[in-house]
Amino acid sequence: MQVAVGLAQMEKIEFALNQRAKQMNAYYLEFNNLKVVTLRLFISWCEPVHWMMALSLEDNYDRGEILSFMSDYGA
Repeated sequence: MQVAVGLAQMEKIEFALNQRAKQMNAYYLEFNNLKVVTLRLFISWCEPVHWMMALSLEDNYDRGEILSFMSDYGA
């Protein structure tokens, strides 16, 4: 059973990785110019496998308010 699930996932791996890359690029385009947000940087020889967006906010911003705002706008 596990082999069948793994094989099915491998058949869709390129699609999944492309979707994740599109999502990561969209976040970087939206957040890159904001001075209050710091995004994770990757070195040139690294190709990240995006599954979660990590960002840092300046201390004077409320995490809960930012998450609420993002949720309201479907982010």
